[in-house]
Amino acid sequence: QGNRNATTLGQTWAAQLPPLPVEGGQILGHIEDLQGRFNVNNIVGSTGQVQPAYFQQFQRLLAALNLDPGIADAVADWLDKDNQPRPGNGAEDDFYSRMNPPYLPANGPMTSISELQMVNGVTPQVYAALLPYICALPASVPGLPSVPGAQAAAGSATPLNVNTASAMLLMTLAPNLSQSQAEQLVAARGTNGLPSKTALDQYIKLPANSPAVDVNSQYFLLTVTAEIGTTHVTLYSLLYRDAASGKTVAVRRTLGTL
Repeated sequence: QGNRNATTLGQTWAAQLPPLPVEGGQILGHIEDLQGRFNVNNIVGSTGQVQPAYFQQFQRLLAALNLDPGIADAVADWLDKDNQPRPGNGAEDDFYSRMNPPYLPANGPMTSISELQMVNGVTPQVYAALLPYICALPASVPGLPSVPGAQAAAGSATPLNVNTASAMLLMTLAPNLSQSQAEQLVAARGTNGLPSKTALDQYIKLPANSPAVDVNSQYFLLTVTAEIGTTHVTLYSLLYRDAASGKTVAVRRTLGTL
């Protein structure tokens, strides 16, 4: 849709869809840019090792939300391939096998962000505070030869779209970014967004080792809720839009939970 080189909040996909009347109720729907959120799977690269830039970015997000930054250690342990607990809140097989009922960490990417609720230290309150700012994106999409921006190679990660990310998330890109700087960028980009990554330099200077950013997105979340009488049912669809062809496919659909 529109300019394939930039995804912005002024495009049609971001508009709130009007309710669709049906017999006995209505159907509501909206689309969100998931690359405007932090992808927790970025914390560990395709080699199974923690990527410091994204681990530290997640720590900054936790701190900005007044949550324990040590939760990042537990999330890293859940994702990484080894069975050695990290210092602090780290937890591996030994910890989770003593839960009631017992279970084991994934030791790989999360398939759904709801999986985060199983991680040590992630209480319902922590999960609720984080949910508007995080997602769990896959490293590849079945049926497509390549996924731009995904973890196709060691050390790579899904970039944060600076055209759709909140000021809260923009602050996490570097340790010295203030809320005022992030809010100035949000105001400057408006709904039309920045035309390119290089345009970001006019507002924020990121160090060479900072997390990846972009002005375009491939991953979106479609939420559709059917309200019939007193019954409410919600369907979540993870969509992937190929940057080259513009083709959009449904990667995953879940009913009632993310």
